[in-house]
Amino acid sequence: MRALRLPSLAALALVVAVLLPLLSLRLLMQYGTPVVFLLPAAVFAVPVLGWRLLTNPVPVLVAFLFIVVNLDFIRLGEPGGVRITAEILATLGLLYALIVRVGLQKRPFWRTGVEKAYLLYALATFLSVLISVNIVFSFKNWIRDLEYLMILYFISGLGLTGKDRRRLVAAILLSSLIPCITALMGEVFKLSMFYGMESPVAGGEVARVQGTMGHPVVLGHYVAMLAILTLAMILDGSWYRRRLLVPLLSLQLLVLYLSYSRTGWVEVMVGIPVLLWIMGHRKRLLLGIPVVVVSVPLLLPTFLARWQTAVTADNNSFLWRIGLWIYALSKFPQRPIFGSGPDTFNGYIAYRTGFNAHNTWIQLLIEQGVVGVLAFAILMIVVARTLYRKLQESGPPRNPLVAATFTIWICFMVGAWAGLPFELPIVIVYFWVLTAMVVDMPVGREAAPVYLPPSEPTSG
Repeated sequence: MRALRLPSLAALALVVAVLLPLLSLRLLMQYGTPVVFLLPAAVFAVPVLGWRLLTNPVPVLVAFLFIVVNLDFIRLGEPGGVRITAEILATLGLLYALIVRVGLQKRPFWRTGVEKAYLLYALATFLSVLISVNIVFSFKNWIRDLEYLMILYFISGLGLTGKDRRRLVAAILLSSLIPCITALMGEVFKLSMFYGMESPVAGGEVARVQGTMGHPVVLGHYVAMLAILTLAMILDGSWYRRRLLVPLLSLQLLVLYLSYSRTGWVEVMVGIPVLLWIMGHRKRLLLGIPVVVVSVPLLLPTFLARWQTAVTADNNSFLWRIGLWIYALSKFPQRPIFGSGPDTFNGYIAYRTGFNAHNTWIQLLIEQGVVGVLAFAILMIVVARTLYRKLQESGPPRNPLVAATFTIWICFMVGAWAGLPFELPIVIVYFWVLTAMVVDMPVGREAAPVYLPPSEPTSG
């Protein structure tokens, strides 16, 4: 295959200089918001992304993983309708570039069990989209699944080296800096743009930070996931300098506390003991658990007060969830096979003010029916078996990336009973990137990079 050539930089700069202001002005006149200036820039960036992903994709992925989480707060569209975030635009541009590369490389499709299981789940979901009570919402949700599948397929076939993985993990860890710093700014300077909501605690209410995320719960899941990854790198000690990661972990845990996300707290409290056990730090585990159990309620009174709202008489969120689930299951027989369609739970169930399901399995059962639940369960089983096999192959000592990814999967499965971690785009993009890097990890040796598509033999 002959090497592709880009136009000269001068010609490209001329095109951008002429068309970008015209497109931006046109969009500004139509929508009346300066945010639309990002759209033409994204359009011109897509071909460049495609080219870079063909020749050297890791720097593009590093930049993507670092900035994408910080674009979630830029939203286009009316509240209550189909809203598009800048993060979606960025991932769609990446998705196009991935398709360019996949179309040019010679590689068998669906070579891993995780990819096959995800494809099965996407097909089952698409059947639910066709008969959805709101096809527009359902189709948007289904496109996100295709995005995750393409990212998984792309990264798992790159043949990443150990250095590549370190760069990608570093980008994921550092991506938490801006959300955490903006969350602290909101707390210290009382900036309402970085607050998501006020929630009840025992005896009052508390303001919850959200940083650059769309909701404090999203921030809680995200920070919990990255805290586990950061701790794994600290315990290993060979990937990055601990003196840099310890302050980062402290920042993540502080922001997790200020988000007051009870599900995020559960994930961390489950994840840290599991990670310590997997990585062989069992003495620290046995010594640390009593200290945490005694000290946390004493040092963090709001932590305990926030939990009390789950069982108090005035605001019993636990009984409220039970009522929501019972009401949702009573409507399940109306669409038992393929459900009401992805992303339709709020409108279809319409329980009181239309809150989400607060339970992944019940939401799947209502939105995608028995078929969707079975397909998702198969996907999760395949992911668990793949990660566990890689964990066994990696040591001891355990590879920190494999140990962290397997632990995060466990935490998300626990959180799925009280939340929707697999339905949060910002969170789940990072999960599938980590899973893809683990699936691609060789045993006992470093893989050589295979960035360029294989060249065809030439005559003469």
